[in-house]
Amino acid sequence: MAHGSLHRLNPKTLLKLPAGIHCDGGKLYLQVTETPAGSIARSWLYRYRAHPGGIGLGSLDSVTAAMARAEAQRCREWEAAGLDPLTERERERARKKSALAKLQPFKEFAEEAIDHYRTAWTDNGRSEESWRNSLKNHAYPIIGNRPVDIIDRAAVIEVLAPIWLTKRTTANNIRGRLERIMGRAIAAGVHPGPNPAVRDKVLFELLPQRRKRHRVNHHPALPYPEMPEFMARVRQRLGSSPRALEWAILTATRTNETIGARLSEIDEPNRVWTVPPERMGKNGLPHRVPLSDRCMEIIEEQKKAGATDYLFPGREFGMPLSNMAMLMLLRGMGHTDITTHGTARSSFRDWAADRTNFPREVAEAALAHVNDDKTEAAYLRTAFFEKRQ
Repeated sequence: MAHGSLHRLNPKTLLKLPAGIHCDGGKLYLQVTETPAGSIARSWLYRYRAHPGGIGLGSLDSVTAAMARAEAQRCREWEAAGLDPLTERERERARKKSALAKLQPFKEFAEEAIDHYRTAWTDNGRSEESWRNSLKNHAYPIIGNRPVDIIDRAAVIEVLAPIWLTKRTTANNIRGRLERIMGRAIAAGVHPGPNPAVRDKVLFELLPQRRKRHRVNHHPALPYPEMPEFMARVRQRLGSSPRALEWAILTATRTNETIGARLSEIDEPNRVWTVPPERMGKNGLPHRVPLSDRCMEIIEEQKKAGATDYLFPGREFGMPLSNMAMLMLLRGMGHTDITTHGTARSSFRDWAADRTNFPREVAEAALAHVNDDKTEAAYLRTAFFEKRQ
């Protein structure tokens, strides 16, 4: 088992060696065996005191003599340092596997986690369906393509904030599911921790706060007489956030509808933007929005700025603008007392009621509000698109 001279075997004659174990020196051996099928297998071994039978370094078909000798040198260095080569090689493989796993998109990791959990669920698939649908509708569009190891508290808030006040039960369910999935990621060594979705005071402080029930104005809005001067100031600002805020106001759409807008959803010749049903919340129907001259200008400006998929791209490649971007813009402009939702939608509703003669139903259709009167809704099926134009 002594090192002896190195590189004893001639690489050109390795395929001609007969069955047996052939020493290359330095504890490296080429093992030649005949398989039950009659073929010959050649594989490299590193043999040392702790493992006299040897540890495999790979087949000659994929590991050349030079590669095997380099690996044997590493094994000798580990031994010299008092380490077990087999243990170190296993640790190295685990580190590489972990590094690759960290690049796995959150959506892919989450789906694998659900595949694992469902074996313990006994409700005929109801839990599985609920998990997959809730993540598909609310989490994957925002963080689905992000590597699982970078999912942090801010990412969890991005998912929960849009539905925290309007769909509290759904939001709480999703938070719990995110906590369990991220707990699995931490246990698997693909997330550094701590768990970003854990239920604590910090998370709840950062999420939108529920207002008292007796208050009617849930979304503080800019008074519509101030809108012309405000819009002029917004137009002077550069970047996706100001253009998104303009778009939201001009189309009277919600934050998630605006930031999720894709160029593929826009019919430019007919000047129509169709918001798909998955971003329309409880409405569940596609929402067609007529586009003004300024909206068409915004589309061209965003294209020139580099938009190719999302109309309002965020800082992270391939991802839309953050749902907090427009609110932060308002704060930066000194408007700490109004919200994006209120400014884009409540101001429009007040203006429509005070300054136009259009029926209430037309304004409600422009906002894609659900008609709570089921009898009326059964007869009133139009979206008043021409009147809204």
